[in-house]
Amino acid sequence: MSQYIPLYSQTSNGWKDLGENNNYAVNLDVGINEYTFSRPTPNNDFIVSTGLVNDNLGIQMVGGVKSIHFITFNKMKPSFLIEVVPEKKIINIFKPDKYKNYKIKHTTKYNDIIFYKNPVSYKNFLFVPEIIFKIDNKYLFVSKTMKEKKLKSYNIDTIYIGDKIKPSFLMEVSPKNKIIKIYKPDKYSKNEEFYEKYTLGKEIINTKYDEIIYIKEPVPYKKSSYSKQFIVSEIIIKIHNKYLYISKTTKEKDLE
Repeated sequence: MSQYIPLYSQTSNGWKDLGENNNYAVNLDVGINEYTFSRPTPNNDFIVSTGLVNDNLGIQMVGGVKSIHFITFNKMKPSFLIEVVPEKKIINIFKPDKYKNYKIKHTTKYNDIIFYKNPVSYKNFLFVPEIIFKIDNKYLFVSKTMKEKKLKSYNIDTIYIGDKIKPSFLMEVSPKNKIIKIYKPDKYSKNEEFYEKYTLGKEIINTKYDEIIYIKEPVPYKKSSYSKQFIVSEIIIKIHNKYLYISKTTKEKDLE
C-alpha cells in the first residue's frame, strides 16, 4: 500500500478522452449527483467527495471529511504516520512494516493536540519530531515510540528549567492557587544565593494555569534554605486555550 493515497483521479482510459487533445473525460461539468466519486483511506474508510476541482495535476476530488497527515521522529524513515481528523476529533496511527506498508496501530478520540516544535512540510506530509495528544486525563506521546502517560502531579514549588549548569528560568508554583511565576536570572547579581539571582531578576510570567505537563521526571537540584529545588530540561504549561512550552526559551502555542 502506498504511504499516501491521493484524491486525484487515475488517468486511465476511463478518465481520459482518447482524442488528440487527450483531455480528461471527467470535468467540472459532471453533476456530482450523477456519479459517485470516492476513495478508500488507509484504514479502509470510504470517503465520498462532494465536488471536483481541475488544477495542474488533474481532476481532484474534494469534500468529505478532511484529514491532516503527520509523520514523526525521522523524515527519511518515519516511525509513525498519523491521520488527524479535526472535525471528528479522531486520530488514526499507522506503523510501517518491514515492507514499508503502513498498518493501523491505534485509533482513538482526542481532546487537544500539542506541538512544541512547528510542523514542517515534507512531501505529502507534515513532519514533527514528536507530537502529543491529550486524551481525557492522559497524554499520548508519539515520536520514535508511542507512550501513554497519566497526568502526574508533583508537590514542587520551585523548579529550574533548561540546562543544569546554567538554567534559563526559575518557576515558582503555587499548586493550591494554580499560579505560576517565571523569572529570568539577574545578570548583575554576584554574591547572592543561586535562588536569589533568579528572584531578583526579571519576572516574565505571573498567571494562573490549568495544567503542568512534565515531559520528563523532575530531578532534585541545588540545596537551598528556601525550599526543595528541582530541575527539568523542558516543560509544557496549559494556560486557558494555549500551551506554553519552556526550555531554553519560551514559546506560546494556540490549541491546534
